[in-house]
Amino acid sequence: MRILGALAAGLSVLLWPALAAAQDFPTKPIRLIVPFPPGGPNDIIARVIGQRMTELTKQRVVIDNRGGQAGVLGTDAVAKANPDGYTIGRDRAGDARRREQRSRQQHG
Repeated sequence: MRILGALAAGLSVLLWPALAAAQDFPTKPIRLIVPFPPGGPNDIIARVIGQRMTELTKQRVVIDNRGGQAGVLGTDAVAKANPDGYTIGRDRAGDARRREQRSRQQHG
């Protein structure tokens, strides 16, 4: 039993810095990439989402419209972004639903 207590204490000491760092997120503006041009319905929805994210995180959310090639340019920018959690992407809800339906059809 003492071994388990010592192990738990050791793990908590090792994990403490990670927990402290997680509480500081986000510390800089978040970039929300919209793979469509500004002014359309996808941009409007992204701006509403960005505003709510700003209220919740107390950190500015920058909307980055990357229209072109039917959304490929914006999606590519999200895929190649630094994986630090400060860049996120938005897709059309209809696209996600169609992918889900196609996946179900292919798998039976």
